[in-house]
Amino acid sequence: MTRTLRCGLGVALILGLGAVVPVLADNDPFGLDEETVHENADFNFDELSGKLSLRFYDAVSGAPIPGARVTLRGKESITDSSGKAIFPFPRQKREEGWEEAVFEKKGYISSRIRIHVLLDSVFLHRYSISPALPPGRYRFVLDWTSKPPDLDVHLVKQGRYHISFRDMRKFEDRAWLDRDDVDGEGPETITVARLEPEAHYTFFVHDYTHRQDGSFRDFGKSRARVLVFNDRELVQAFEVPDGAGRFWKVCEIRDAQIVPVNRIEDGP
Repeated sequence: MTRTLRCGLGVALILGLGAVVPVLADNDPFGLDEETVHENADFNFDELSGKLSLRFYDAVSGAPIPGARVTLRGKESITDSSGKAIFPFPRQKREEGWEEAVFEKKGYISSRIRIHVLLDSVFLHRYSISPALPPGRYRFVLDWTSKPPDLDVHLVKQGRYHISFRDMRKFEDRAWLDRDDVDGEGPETITVARLEPEAHYTFFVHDYTHRQDGSFRDFGKSRARVLVFNDRELVQAFEVPDGAGRFWKVCEIRDAQIVPVNRIEDGP
């Protein structure tokens, strides 16, 4: 996607007793509007009727993935033309918990996905899955909500290069930015064809929308998630933590091993 305009729309939804209620609040840093309420209403209505809906997207093209088999608690669902799979909602005995779903489709990396269940909803309904990769490659995929509209992925090889929307390809390791998203939700995707064992890499996410707000503290409201794939499987998953700052340092790569960091900072 050509980076020509950085703008977008926002939303908040509150699940009431038998209703989905849009709430407009002056203190919401991401903004709220009717359009995004409608975009997310199907998820919330599904949950009110005791169903869990998840949507699956291609991590490179951003297109929905139809015809995939998704298994949760022994029940199977085939994704429809919008990439949506529906299940009975997995009720928890506590307010927060985890479930595991398995995604399978020819041409994509089969993935065991941990689903973060919060009360009667989930942390994020969308998952962008990597198409099959040649041996040795890694792919980093970012998803989030519709607000803020612009989060940017960055991969830094210390002392050598910095992959982002500003410099999208390096042939030294054959590393590149597959997809740049500027209007919310993602995916944003970076692929590395070869990790140099002696090199030190850092992968982080920058909230470009709030780049001028030095006191920003609400990165966590983006519900951002990073999935890391190799050529065989989904190897790591990270959810954005709370904290003050506009940079989410997700992980480092040392000795060709992924080292989790998962910390909000105010500098890259």
